[in-house]
Amino acid sequence: MTLEAAALVLLSALLHPFRDLLLKGHTHPESAYLAVASLWVIIAPMHAIVMGAGLSLPSGVGLLAILSAAFLTIYYFGTMAALKSGDLSIYYPIIRSSPLLIVLITWLFAGATYSFAVLAGIALIVVAGFALQRQPGRIIPQPKAAAFAIFAMAGSAGYTICDAKAMTAISPAPFLFWVYLMVSPAFAAVAVLFKPPGRSTLTHLTGGWRQTPVRLIAASVVSYLSYLCILVAFSIGAGAAETAAVRQASIPVSVVLAAIVVGETRFLNRLGWATLIALGIAFITLNK
Repeated sequence: MTLEAAALVLLSALLHPFRDLLLKGHTHPESAYLAVASLWVIIAPMHAIVMGAGLSLPSGVGLLAILSAAFLTIYYFGTMAALKSGDLSIYYPIIRSSPLLIVLITWLFAGATYSFAVLAGIALIVVAGFALQRQPGRIIPQPKAAAFAIFAMAGSAGYTICDAKAMTAISPAPFLFWVYLMVSPAFAAVAVLFKPPGRSTLTHLTGGWRQTPVRLIAASVVSYLSYLCILVAFSIGAGAAETAAVRQASIPVSVVLAAIVVGETRFLNRLGWATLIALGIAFITLNK
């Protein structure tokens, strides 16, 4: 990975936790995340206009957009199902282990090769990220939730591979417009699937807008900028597996923010694992 691509991915990792921080504690989380995703359908065309780009998809990219939207929906479904069934701190690291699956898929089906240093860096990041968020004495206490987390991990790997491939033929704005034009209604369907009993569908899907519109807009802009950095990194040659691994830098950033803003404990212990994530990122960045 080039230093320019690594800088973009690290900037993305720095921005991404602010989305979750803005949405943390929301009383209508499903509608809040739906609002963030739906706003991308508005932000992307505005971005395209500013860049002087159209919204049409080149031949062959349309299928990648459809696949990316499908994998994103799988990711959202698996994540929401895992979090409804289990503990975030246990199953989120599983969801974020997609770099390992990306390495396997691209090696088996795309002939990709990786140096030992890059593979070591990816493994170190995934293991440290898992250990950083794991609760003591609880690894896989709920197999059902773990299965959903693995499902979400597969979705994450799928859309990352598709997006990396698409960025060799199209700019980010039109691609994101079409992907999220498909993702938004699919995410709405997933949100309804997890609707609490007794709550109206309208309230479930729109409650976030009535509660915190400014926070939702801010979260959407931040998350869009974060993923834009990833797509630009892809466009200048960053590989899917390395990028997905370096994005794990958002985990130690989240730890620091959680300690400062929310007052979460175990900061020094988590900082040690975060240092190993930084070491893994260095392996990837310095070994192209």
